[in-house]
Amino acid sequence: MFYPIAGRLLMVAALALLLAGKPLAVTAEEAGEAAATSGPTIADIRAPLYITDVGQGNTARMVEMLLRRLGEWEMVRDDTGKADALDGYETLVIGVGGSTKGLGAAGLDVGSERERTEALLEKAKEMGIPVVGVHIGGEPRRGELSDPFNALVCEHATAFIVYEGGNQDGFFTEIAEEHEVHLVEVEQKPETGTALAELLRKAAGEE
Repeated sequence: MFYPIAGRLLMVAALALLLAGKPLAVTAEEAGEAAATSGPTIADIRAPLYITDVGQGNTARMVEMLLRRLGEWEMVRDDTGKADALDGYETLVIGVGGSTKGLGAAGLDVGSERERTEALLEKAKEMGIPVVGVHIGGEPRRGELSDPFNALVCEHATAFIVYEGGNQDGFFTEIAEEHEVHLVEVEQKPETGTALAELLRKAAGEE
């Protein structure tokens, strides 16, 4: 039998109380706490979108371009956006892949970029909004510089979309399975935009 999400959360909370030897009565506050700890799901992926780049590999620009060809979603892109800019947005979209040239042009180094990324992810968690990671760059956006950024974003994502050329060794698959991330692998780079558009449409009940 299918139960709505709220009902399932009440059942889980009740079971936890039973195992702890407490009464089965579940208050609204306890149910709310259960919902908060469960985190956002792919059903929560909706506009307005805040799009940024992690690693400065030019992925965010490509994500925005692909999305604008596919629909009329409200979005803003800031490649070096800060955590305090997330207020008012429903989803954080992160294009990920490191570039030494890109970092230098943005006046960033690996340390400061990681700090910025961690702050963004923490703010999204605090706000309860989903994070969608996108890796388009394939093999050139893997390796010693990129993979720490790739792993950080994938670990904290609600959903992660990857072009298969960047996942031939199963790097993202392994992380997604460990952290229960909804992973979408596509055969062609432009299909990363299509995959994100499909998530947005499904959340809006359009598919």
